[in-house]
Amino acid sequence: MEHKSLTDKIISTLGITSGEAESLAESFVSIIRNTVSEGDTVSLPGFGSFEPRFRAERVSVQPSTGRRLLVPPRVAVAFRPSATLKRRIRDISPMNANPDISDTSDDNQAEPND
Repeated sequence: MEHKSLTDKIISTLGITSGEAESLAESFVSIIRNTVSEGDTVSLPGFGSFEPRFRAERVSVQPSTGRRLLVPPRVAVAFRPSATLKRRIRDISPMNANPDISDTSDDNQAEPND
């Protein structure tokens, strides 16, 4: 789902104007962005958590030259889905996951001879 689809869904669910939906979506993302960038975790029950993950300094090897490089420490953002979200995703049937893609697993099988 892209931003436009999300705001359309907010409009139809809450019955608010397009501007209000846009403001709501931007505010929500901004709050998560700011909170995580300050080093805190954002937990949304039934959905998951956004959290900063601290990556230690490490040595990496450039494959083409074999040269060793020092990768500095950094902070990455991680999303950890809740158990509820994991269950809901696990229960999606492959045929319903993306209606634009049909199951072609039987296409590669040889047809029986008459």
